[in-house]
Amino acid sequence: MVRVFILFLFFIPLLFTEASSKYDIYLAKKSEAEATVNSTNIPPSDLFRSVNGNLTEAAKTFFKISYDQKNIYIKVHCEENDLKNIKSVIKEHDGHVFTDDCVELFIIPAKKGNDYFQFVSNSEGVKFEAKKQNGKFTKEWDGDWKVIPNKGNDFWELNIIISLKSLNAGEIKPGDEWKINICRERYCGGRFELYTWAYTKNFHDASKFGTLVFDDLSVKLRRDFNSVADNINKWRKQIKASLKKEDNYLNKFKNLEGIYNTINDALQKKNITLSGFISLKTSLDLLPAEYETLAWDIEIEKLFK
Repeated sequence: MVRVFILFLFFIPLLFTEASSKYDIYLAKKSEAEATVNSTNIPPSDLFRSVNGNLTEAAKTFFKISYDQKNIYIKVHCEENDLKNIKSVIKEHDGHVFTDDCVELFIIPAKKGNDYFQFVSNSEGVKFEAKKQNGKFTKEWDGDWKVIPNKGNDFWELNIIISLKSLNAGEIKPGDEWKINICRERYCGGRFELYTWAYTKNFHDASKFGTLVFDDLSVKLRRDFNSVADNINKWRKQIKASLKKEDNYLNKFKNLEGIYNTINDALQKKNITLSGFISLKTSLDLLPAEYETLAWDIEIEKLFK
């Protein structure tokens, strides 16, 4: 029985690694004009996935986001190899735009619960908006936003401008977090297809929305670190006390301390890159379980002495 328990403890890090391998996160940069969302200095998001979880080559989709203190600017780029057959039937505002080739945007400003704003536009810029408030969904709401559509030889795209006042968002500060998802409905390929940035099979599932961070990922990393610091330090303290007599696990503890110190050093810096943040965040998410596992391994070994 004890051996089974020890094996279970050994596999905990593997389970956590699998669960923590994907982060839907985008870093938005402040701009002084909407044109900067088209700048090559603003990186694109990860490619959207189909609802079965696969990346798609046939209809690559990505977005870019920038903002100022009045608006948020979102460009959604949709590649399309059959542009002449794109479906664009709906012409009236708040019509069933989602029955056309379209983009849907979901926003929860400042991570406030699961209520959200929904914005939908087809390739011609015909709009639909709604919101979920106090758990109730209503389309009897007109947001302050506009869409500038654009088409090329093998793509269509939307330049979306949304007033922060319309979102009741207030002033955006570096490190602020919103929850978002951006999705695409495609009819053009001859069949109905759904694509999403933050993976979910239900576009309205707010629990699956990704994270939009403004300007400074170091603020988010510090916030995430603070949320688990007490738990980590509790296990560190226990391990340090035990390792005075137990040297078998000293190297593993030193490795964990190296990761801990790397994260701690990063907290003192600014301008963490998205790839750097994801690497640090992955390690941070593993640390509490790794320290706890090590502490229990040490305690279990004592039982055999």
